[in-house]
Amino acid sequence: MKVSAEYVKKLIDSDEVYALIDVRDRKEYIDSQIFMSSHIPRYLLEEKIPVVVPVKTTNVILYSNEEKRAMLAAQTLIKGGYTNVSVLDDGIEAWKNAGYPVVTGEHVFSKAFGEIVGELRKTVTTVTPQGLDEMLRSDDDYVVIEVRPEEEVMITGSIPGAVNIPGVELVLKVHDYFKEGKKIVFTCAGRTRGFIASTTVKLLGFPPVYDLLNGTLNWKLAGFNLKKPVPCAPPATEESKRQAETQVNTLIEKESIPLIEPDSLKTLIDRSDKETLYLIDVRTRDEFILNHIPGAIHFPGGQTIQNTDDLMVVHNATIVFICDNGTRSGVSAYWYKQMGIPKVYVLRGGMNLWLQKGFKAEKAIADKILLNYEEAKAEIHTSNAEKIALVIESNKQSVIIDVGNGRAYAKGHMPNAKWVPRARIEERISLIVSDKETILVVTAENFSQSVFAAATLKSLGYKNINVLEGGVTTWSDAGFTLVEGTDGQIIDDREIRLSEYGDKEAAAYFEWEENLIHLPEYMDYFKQRGLI
Repeated sequence: MKVSAEYVKKLIDSDEVYALIDVRDRKEYIDSQIFMSSHIPRYLLEEKIPVVVPVKTTNVILYSNEEKRAMLAAQTLIKGGYTNVSVLDDGIEAWKNAGYPVVTGEHVFSKAFGEIVGELRKTVTTVTPQGLDEMLRSDDDYVVIEVRPEEEVMITGSIPGAVNIPGVELVLKVHDYFKEGKKIVFTCAGRTRGFIASTTVKLLGFPPVYDLLNGTLNWKLAGFNLKKPVPCAPPATEESKRQAETQVNTLIEKESIPLIEPDSLKTLIDRSDKETLYLIDVRTRDEFILNHIPGAIHFPGGQTIQNTDDLMVVHNATIVFICDNGTRSGVSAYWYKQMGIPKVYVLRGGMNLWLQKGFKAEKAIADKILLNYEEAKAEIHTSNAEKIALVIESNKQSVIIDVGNGRAYAKGHMPNAKWVPRARIEERISLIVSDKETILVVTAENFSQSVFAAATLKSLGYKNINVLEGGVTTWSDAGFTLVEGTDGQIIDDREIRLSEYGDKEAAAYFEWEENLIHLPEYMDYFKQRGLI
């Protein structure tokens, strides 16, 4: 079914439950998108949709530049049992032609809100890179706390001497630093997470802190170096954790953040096949693996605020935040309420009370459920690296097709492979291989992508398809060579993370982010809800 731009606009402005999903490539989405849409590129639908759109009767609207990719994506969802799937008629161009604005960027909802917190509400005291350098050289006892996730900081590094306390973990540990007489400076890569960290500490009644203006990227722009590895902060003392619990309980009461009892949550879980329920566990990965509520999504607290569009795919759904006792989940829920997101709850007593009540918990992390995967795998033939090598050696006209993302292809692919991204395979494969009798070898960095692509090729009439079992890593593990570089790519849409921008890109990014509060297309949502 096709829907009009006017219908989508009314839906966005309503209180109805819906999902608006952009299925284009990442760069296309960053360059032009509908505010309040979530980005799930077509090639990740089978992996992401079962988690973020768990109820198959949900009103799902898909869009792309034109209708074709969105229609193909819709077929994937319908095949997987989704019963209420629509496509925006004529895609994002119809949205523009109807006079509605588009926005640019990534995690736009969260970043726009971050600017409201940091710039409009004036809750943050910033320090320039030069000022921080002087602070660290002084006799005062300053400490820089890096609030990004450990895995991100391991790649980029941070301010020399910094310690890593990711996201809402800081509410458990920050009392220990103040007790030692430390003066605190928060940092992230840019702005949003530093704004949220600084304001959170202020809300809880701690002494004033600083936020490094525009984070580690600005530190580099100012000519200073980053350092890695960045040590993790020591565990919080029991005193610090007790104080955090008391402070957050006061915040929950003051802000009227609703608590949900374990018994009531169990009732919601029992009907979650009909009504979307997001159980968001904001604890550390180790805690989550030790025990968690079945069906919970592990999403550490700081990232739930930074990447809201990755999580809140179904709008106006019920969200329950979970931690061990309600402290970290309480802070996460506070920020969601500040964003104007309805139906947000904190599990009273957290996992501690859930377990005391005798309710079920799981250990480890469950295997991903991939939509339509078993059906696709049953249609294709897979072979190990040695057998694939024999196929290539004995058939000189065979063609190797790598269907993974462009960045992974550039990092390492089979010799002579051609890059045909899975999201574009229907439109591009004939440019590479027109004869459907040609022997094809299909691979990717992710084996499931190879499986889905091979099933698609079969449906297009290709008859001789061989899939490398396990993906390209099994090729190298078997002693065969991988080739780096972009030879064989038709176009380059490789993903580039913010932390890898050069100076020019970083400066342009900050100019964009600092202007958000002046642009109605980013601010109207918050104005309509009385948040600014």
